Amino acid sequence: MKKLVYLIVVTLFFSACTPEDLPKQHFEILPVEYYTIPESFVFQNTYEIKLFYKRPNDCHALGGIYFDRYFNMRTVAIQSIVYDRNDCVESQGEIYETSFQFFVSNLETYTFRFYKGTDDEGNPIYDYIDIPVTNN
Repeated sequence: MKKLVYLIVVTLFFSACTPEDLPKQHFEILPVEYYTIPESFVFQNTYEIKLFYKRPNDCHALGGIYFDRYFNMRTVAIQSIVYDRNDCVESQGEIYETSFQFFVSNLETYTFRFYKGTDDEGNPIYDYIDIPVTNN
């Protein structure tokens, strides 16, 4: 009997919140306006890399940093949560800052490519920067 009561309580709890009650949202990738990164890395050290970006409107919130690695290439962009509302206020060009810690795990040069947006045909545009690694 206790199991039946527990099952009914759990069912009522989960049925009280429906997906329609939750705010609608989706994710978008935003360009990195500019960044600060060292000119070189020292093997097995950790560095803070700062990213600066704009939000198109107040319906965009920082959702994290998009970070992809392929061998020694690192692709970096801003991940934005976009709340689907009708009352979004356009941005006045404010610049926002976020950062991440990067650990240098090998001795080869790293290539960072920072997402800058898309061209007229919808192809991604990147700013490439090579960062050499020393063993000091």
